[in-house]
Amino acid sequence: MAEGRMLKRAIATSKKMAELETDSARLLYTWFIPFLDVEGRFYGDPDVIKGSIVPRIKDFTAEKVKECLADMQRVGLILWYLVNDDKYLQFTVFEKHQNINRDRESKLVFPAPEDSCVTPED
Repeated sequence: MAEGRMLKRAIATSKKMAELETDSARLLYTWFIPFLDVEGRFYGDPDVIKGSIVPRIKDFTAEKVKECLADMQRVGLILWYLVNDDKYLQFTVFEKHQNINRDRESKLVFPAPEDSCVTPED
């Protein structure tokens, strides 16, 4: 994984970002970006996300993370999915907004989505 990623100005005028119900979901989405692998994927377990992305923000509980993920999936910013009973997520427009140099990136860390999406009740 890269140490950092680009955050382009287009995020400010994104209709999908505007459709998110909370600023918490917007913040979490942007803070995810440097943690994504070369394909725009990361763990989808709310507890892991809490511990990795927002470990020091007490207001961000695992339940709040789960609500934010459901909202991101609802507007089409992420695909939240299962592989072998483990949750992962895929940012849907990652390649459009990142200039990836695959020769310098580490190998894929997270499995590709199959046909199973996660719902907030899962």
